[in-house]
Amino acid sequence: MPAPVSVAEARAFIAAAANDTRFTLAARELNEMSDEDILRLYATMQQVLADAKAENGK
Repeated sequence: MPAPVSVAEARAFIAAAANDTRFTLAARELNEMSDEDILRLYATMQQVLADAKAENGK
């Protein structure tokens, strides 16, 4: 299980991912999202990255 991440760290990761071609994010301001939504999105994005890494390792 991944280490817990703060909401601030999750927001920073998601903001940086806006410039990452591996992700497509809706044009929604991060400050409009609840902390719970931010953490849920962060967890989903981390899972996508882990799945891609595992797939590439095959």
